[in-house]
Amino acid sequence: MSRLYFTNPEAIDRLYPHINALLEPWRQPGAEARLLGPVEIKHALHQALLHDAFYLMPLVLVAGMLVVWYFLRSWWLVLAGSCSIIVALWLTAGIVGRLGMVINQTSALAFCIAFIISLADVIHLQMSFTHQDPALSRQQAMLQALRSNLMALFLTSLTTGIGFLSLNAAVRRCLPPLAISPPSVWPAPLSAPSALPRCWRCCGPPGPGNSIRICSSA
Repeated sequence: MSRLYFTNPEAIDRLYPHINALLEPWRQPGAEARLLGPVEIKHALHQALLHDAFYLMPLVLVAGMLVVWYFLRSWWLVLAGSCSIIVALWLTAGIVGRLGMVINQTSALAFCIAFIISLADVIHLQMSFTHQDPALSRQQAMLQALRSNLMALFLTSLTTGIGFLSLNAAVRRCLPPLAISPPSVWPAPLSAPSALPRCWRCCGPPGPGNSIRICSSA
């Protein structure tokens, strides 16, 4: 058994393919050549993350949009919610990149958290929008939905972000990387109130194929 010690993470990324190429002649029937240790585990987790990004996350996005449609029963509102979620994820990526944060196998889950928080905000706002008095105009219904939900969305995201920030003091090594989640949580209450009303105004006229109000208030 041979041991290789790497001096920095860049050396791991640079030399890992060459090490595999050197071991390839030994990988024959009746012989085994394997890599063990933290470097191999990190590489395996990285490959699992890429696999989930290409195969699992698209299914999660589709499932989230189906949940929105189940509650709202309007493809126009699903489109509006999708735009809001995309804006939140785009802001998350921009903030994380601007702050120079490292994306690894653990911290990449921050984008999943951003998706879940944004999806919840979208459903809350749009359910409130569709349950406004039908006598109100679309603009009045939008304003009323924002007034009744904006503070709740802000406080939810604020307390969630504070909770993730507290992971910086965690003893377990696997928890501090999740502390980058606040930049993914806080864009959600910004994108939902700003993107959704613009998408609502772009919705087609009310009709059988574009129902935007599903019930009236008592």
